[in-house]
Amino acid sequence: MARRRADRLSFLDHLEDLRRKVLWVLGFFAAAFLAAYFGLSQRVVEVMVRRIDLPLYYLSVFEPFFTRFRVSAALAAGASLPFLLVQGARFVLPGLHRKERVSFVGITSLFVALVVALGVLLYRYSPLLLSYFLKTFAAPAVGFHLSIASVISFYLMLLLGDALIVLMPLVVFLLLKLGLISPRGLKASRKVIFAVILIVAAVITPPDPFTMLIVAVPLYLIFECALLLLRVVDRGR
Repeated sequence: MARRRADRLSFLDHLEDLRRKVLWVLGFFAAAFLAAYFGLSQRVVEVMVRRIDLPLYYLSVFEPFFTRFRVSAALAAGASLPFLLVQGARFVLPGLHRKERVSFVGITSLFVALVVALGVLLYRYSPLLLSYFLKTFAAPAVGFHLSIASVISFYLMLLLGDALIVLMPLVVFLLLKLGLISPRGLKASRKVIFAVILIVAAVITPPDPFTMLIVAVPLYLIFECALLLLRVVDRGR
């Protein structure tokens, strides 16, 4: 029934349905952001600071505001992810066959579970990772004078990298299922995709090329793995 209803909808109807769902997701994100900013963000900042055995400082007048703003945005994004997936499923599932729906739900659930599991592991061991970076790459004669913003950026970089690494194959797989991309097209766009990955890595990391490459190289390797998976799936089709 849902399949027949999807067939009856015109292209403009699909666009209107997509626009409505995007607005719902944006509204949910805005509400979650306000709730996080006025409710949870300050507590989250205090919890993250207590887990680090180093003195932290605010280095500017606006840093407390922007720190809470970034933490609130991250919390809102995490809270909005399930709602986004539900709305995406409501948009995609009516156009899929029964077996494709089962595959979609199963693969989506698997990748979401991986994101949550990796996020928990990163949160659990993030102080060790922070200590490793500080002690391994810093000169022994130079002391640490860290700002709270730099530590928050470190946490957010880990979580965002986790989400991108795990969700990239899922997004690529779904775009293939929808017929919007093909392995041949992705292979021809390697240079453009690598440039986009470098830009994303430069935005989410501190302003130094070494850290940018630490994020960009694993992302590109994940893209190559996703491309290999697409070839296997496309050959099976």
